[in-house]
Amino acid sequence: MTALREHVHLNETALNQIKTFAHPKKGHSAEFLIAIGEKAESTHAIRIVPSPVDYWITTTYARERTYRMWWMWKHASMARIAAYEALAERFRRGWRNLRRSKKSFQEKFRRYSRNETG
Repeated sequence: MTALREHVHLNETALNQIKTFAHPKKGHSAEFLIAIGEKAESTHAIRIVPSPVDYWITTTYARERTYRMWWMWKHASMARIAAYEALAERFRRGWRNLRRSKKSFQEKFRRYSRNETG
């Protein structure tokens, strides 16, 4: 909190609000602070909850970005938003929280890639 106080110049109200934030839940939500001026009345916390389509458009998870690139290539004949909607329907909150092992996803992706490109 000292870094936020010294470098971003946040007041105690803002710092106290930040302390209540939960850790971001990938694919579920993240909290942000909006501070306009120094009064407590102008300091607000917001929670962003992405839709499944929003999630897939904005994911930064490396494996998901690679899969998204392959998915969009495979579904190039579809309208871009329709391809994102189909991807979001298949994996609503990305891969990270799925119960399957990472290895099974990697193997499945390799098989698809070999079949589609080779």
